[in-house]
Amino acid sequence: MRANRDLWRSDGTGKGTTLLRSFPGVTLAEAVVLGATIYFSADGLWRSKGTAESTRRVTPAGGHADQLVRFKGKVYFRYIGDSGFGAEPGARLWHSNGSRSGTVAVGTVRDPFDLAVMGDRLYFNGRTGSGKDRLFSSDGTNEGTLPV
Repeated sequence: MRANRDLWRSDGTGKGTTLLRSFPGVTLAEAVVLGATIYFSADGLWRSKGTAESTRRVTPAGGHADQLVRFKGKVYFRYIGDSGFGAEPGARLWHSNGSRSGTVAVGTVRDPFDLAVMGDRLYFNGRTGSGKDRLFSSDGTNEGTLPV
């Protein structure tokens, strides 16, 4: 039995349980639901609407996504891309509407962590361009992502 490497859909019965996709060598981790779509971390950010056809990666292959939160109709997350040269670039804050073209970096903060939504703001810890650790607040835009 391979734990944490398959995505299944179930109505609670044996007959209504279906394998959507296997992820060999990858552990499925965090997940959030936004509308009728589940977003989850497995070698980057993935999404599914409960069918094999709708289960697809929204970030480039080889990266890592975590710290998923729902905010203003999108999924915000920390993403570390794969440079392809053996050294990982720094983590950045990203958001996704579920499409590849709608999955983009937000602001210039490096190494964001502890993402939390309070009211109409997203708060997180991160590093400024000079490498200083700070608390940041964001309205979800590049311009509105600022140190507190």
